[in-house]
Amino acid sequence: MVRHGRRWWAVRIREYEQDRESWGSMLAFCRAKGVNYWTFREWRLRLNPRAAKSEPGIVRVEVGSGPGVEVARCVEVAPAPSPVVEAELMGTVTLRFRAGTDVAYMAELLGAMKRRLGC
Repeated sequence: MVRHGRRWWAVRIREYEQDRESWGSMLAFCRAKGVNYWTFREWRLRLNPRAAKSEPGIVRVEVGSGPGVEVARCVEVAPAPSPVVEAELMGTVTLRFRAGTDVAYMAELLGAMKRRLGC
């Protein structure tokens, strides 16, 4: 595993921020560049702490219970201007939930969509 320094990350972050709209999301940028999303996000926040407020995050959603619990590893949650939670599945489907929606319901619905999309 190659470890990159501050300068290398600053170049990648600048590349992302200069053409942010065309990438669609930070996750899409990281996938295209072969960069670990979590490492990229950590360096971006380290170099630009204000960036956290404008960027979607990735969350893991557990579906079911007990042994063999599935995890929807492709759920991207974006901040919204109103009290809404958005979950994007593989860049093809966006689900919007009102703030306060039952988490178990959201997990069940996201799990069903995940299986349907095959992600």
